[in-house]
Amino acid sequence: MENKEDETLLMMVHDNKNKLEVDIWYLDIGYSNHIYGSKSFFSYLNEDYRTTVSFGDHSKINVMRKGDVQIKNNSDSIEIMSNVFYVPDLKSNLLSLGKLQEKGYGDTIKNGICEIYDSKRGLIA
Repeated sequence: MENKEDETLLMMVHDNKNKLEVDIWYLDIGYSNHIYGSKSFFSYLNEDYRTTVSFGDHSKINVMRKGDVQIKNNSDSIEIMSNVFYVPDLKSNLLSLGKLQEKGYGDTIKNGICEIYDSKRGLIA
């Protein structure tokens, strides 16, 4: 089954000198989706989901599934990121600031540090 949703535009830079660290997320300040490259970190996967992601250079990559990924936050609690795209060939994991804001999380970026807040629990990352 192919899902014909709107394509996602992604702007990012990758440095080939560094290997992918599967538990590291890079913050994507553009509005896109959370994207992860390691299938083993998903607690749930929709095996039928397919779409594409377009990069700033107009190249495209296939999204093979989407699902839920569990992330440990600053207080060692588990946050569940839903509707995360699984892209096996992706060299970096991306956390969408736009999607976090859409879910009600707040953020501040100051002096190169981004802090993410939950309205009830305070600082989470």
